[in-house]
Amino acid sequence: MSYSIVRVSKVKSGTNTTGIQKHVQRENNNYENEDIDHSKTHLNYDLVNNNNQNFNNLIEEKIEQNYTGKRKIRTDAVKHIDGLITSDNEFFNNKTPEDTKRFFEHAKEFLEQEYGKDNLLYATVHMDEKTPHMHYGVVPITDDGRLSAKEVVGNKKALTEFQDRFNEHVKQQGYDLERGQSRQVTNAKHEQMSQYKQKTEYHKQEYERESQKLGHIRQKTDKLMQEYQKSLNTLKTPINIPYELEKEKVGGLFSKETQETGNMIIHQDDFYKFDEKVKAAKTITNDYERIKSGEKIKGLERDYKKTRDNFLETYEMYQDLKKENENLKEENKDLKTKVNAKDKLLALFKEMMSALLKELQHALGREKYVERVRGIGKDNEMVTDIFRSIDKRDNPQHYPEEREQKNNQDRGRGMSR
Repeated sequence: MSYSIVRVSKVKSGTNTTGIQKHVQRENNNYENEDIDHSKTHLNYDLVNNNNQNFNNLIEEKIEQNYTGKRKIRTDAVKHIDGLITSDNEFFNNKTPEDTKRFFEHAKEFLEQEYGKDNLLYATVHMDEKTPHMHYGVVPITDDGRLSAKEVVGNKKALTEFQDRFNEHVKQQGYDLERGQSRQVTNAKHEQMSQYKQKTEYHKQEYERESQKLGHIRQKTDKLMQEYQKSLNTLKTPINIPYELEKEKVGGLFSKETQETGNMIIHQDDFYKFDEKVKAAKTITNDYERIKSGEKIKGLERDYKKTRDNFLETYEMYQDLKKENENLKEENKDLKTKVNAKDKLLALFKEMMSALLKELQHALGREKYVERVRGIGKDNEMVTDIFRSIDKRDNPQHYPEEREQKNNQDRGRGMSR
């Protein structure tokens, strides 16, 4: 039996939204998720948008269109709800690509009923991973036009009821899916961990980029200060330039009379020294007014503050996601422990049943034993499967056809007399 899986979570910031956008629309160049088969990425599709979108811009457009609240939206308000819908491989393996798309279209209808069609941002189906699944995004606007992720998502009980409604919806569409948690939960946690890992890596890269910007500003400031200091040192260095007054002859070719031209003659090296002082003075003069008014320093401070704030915000989110990822790992360990315990209990149960069935067969004989066991399991397929697996292990001589069935992949049901 396969299970319906639907998840939903709040997205706390625009930076996180960008990270989700890059994952959903496959905008990154490299992915650490080994389950992604890039040769199949072209098979992905979105049931809402025809082209890639800027999720943050799209969110603001939706709010502009649908928000009717009177209060100004807080800067820290949650504007984005992200979720995922899927099942297990057994469910999808029996479906054509057209059947799979039809399933996700039915799932999209459910989202439109729950959140409102106008509030749906994207419904992107990934066919390039191990299990087909659909990422969906919603702007949490209430029926009366307010922005409230708290009301739209609700508490734990509301999420449970949300999952119940989804399972009921897909059942009404003809899909034989159970609402519950099985081994698929472990797979879902693995997938969630992978997504958080990608988001964490994205924020780590953002953090490094912002740190580089901060370093560039500091280098720019240091270089500027070095240039000013060099110019000041040049101006402070005293310089005495020897010179001669230029004279020219007057009064004809053979006259020795001369007069000053008004020009001065200096040595070439002295000219270069003087030229350096002129350039130094020009450097300081050009920026003097801005330095005096503080505009240049203020501009650098603004750039620094903006970069620092971005850095701190990104780094904080990086740490939060890292912590959340660690928590998911702990949850995954607990789930593995529970699954292992369940497997051990099932194995113990089979051993106990094996002993009882051996005694029953010994008392009744093979033919009556088979009839009795078939009667017990006739209304429960799972019980029949358990009995058959035990009988096959304990009485392999009664299953000569099993080898042939394995070869042609045609597994029979029922027990052999």
